[in-house]
Amino acid sequence: MLCLRILQAALVYVNTLLLQDVLAEDDWADILTAEDQRGLPRCSGSTCCPMAR
Repeated sequence: MLCLRILQAALVYVNTLLLQDVLAEDDWADILTAEDQRGLPRCSGSTCCPMAR
């Protein structure tokens, strides 16, 4: 069970890094509106690492 939690935390972390890399591109700065940016999740300790709860 612990292995599944570690795997889940690792996948969430990798997905967060991939999303940050994509959104760091200049093309997205012109496309995203203020409403779009508010809809993006913030990376806090509880969302990046589910085991930290």
